[in-house]
Amino acid sequence: MDINELWVGDFLKVKSSGVIGRYKGLNEDKVALNVDNDIILVSPEDLELIDDIEEETEDKSEEIEEALSQYALVPDELDLHIEKLNPKLINSAPQIIFNHQKQAFQQYLNKAFYQKKYAIVIIHGKGEGVLKSEVLNYIRHNKKVFTFQSIHDGGAVEVILSKKL
Repeated sequence: MDINELWVGDFLKVKSSGVIGRYKGLNEDKVALNVDNDIILVSPEDLELIDDIEEETEDKSEEIEEALSQYALVPDELDLHIEKLNPKLINSAPQIIFNHQKQAFQQYLNKAFYQKKYAIVIIHGKGEGVLKSEVLNYIRHNKKVFTFQSIHDGGAVEVILSKKL
């Protein structure tokens, strides 16, 4: 890859870690890469250009469906920690892990609703709060959710899907 042909904003992947970021420019002999609003410096030899970001963050819904379909009934709780959800993705880029967690959560919520669950628990963890924010925002605006509350010191949320008669 010729770094002189890069445009600001091009998506690049760090080969050694799988991290994906946007090209910001050169800093001496390193490439400045914006990864989740943090600038990291990477050796040009450790980078590859991503032509299609969608391909890199491909839809994992089939894998998620397969993982959730092992249950005849949806369990009362879903742990979104990647080591529990899909250990094969532990070393993947953060955006790929996040997309996988988000899809798993959305599919789980839909299955729980269609199986007429009264209440479920989503364990999102405390961490940086990115996944937690996504989960809370999604359920806050989802018409299938009757109410919800944070539990486990903010590391999980209990979701009530219907009024109990």
